[in-house]
Amino acid sequence: MTRYGQSKLANILHAKELNSIYGPNGSLKSQEEIWSMSLHAGVVYTDLAKKTTFAGPLTPYLGIMLNFLGMYIPANKGANTSVFCAASDGSRSEMSGEYFVPYEKVGKSSKNVRDMVMPEKLWKWIEEEFKERKLL
Repeated sequence: MTRYGQSKLANILHAKELNSIYGPNGSLKSQEEIWSMSLHAGVVYTDLAKKTTFAGPLTPYLGIMLNFLGMYIPANKGANTSVFCAASDGSRSEMSGEYFVPYEKVGKSSKNVRDMVMPEKLWKWIEEEFKERKLL
């Protein structure tokens, strides 16, 4: 798995563990619920997407083709899933801990995400790293 993939997996696992600790049914739930969700905003057609070089000199042409085929999300809709998770009336407590994809849908989980031990394992590793660096 690439470092990018590892970072995305860590975001999803972190949201799951935050939910299991502080979420609606969490072990340390207080009077106020804390909802945590992770998301992939999608491939948004912005200047960054237009100027990236993932396909070398063919990138501009590939970008135009992907945009034409509707595989990019228009820039004016790029924040839809983020706003849904953070502030929408449609967001509900039972969605806490879930992974969302465009547009406001629960995404399919990989084997690593479905592993019930992984979120806690990541949490403990992060705590150990913070303690070692005297940040906790």
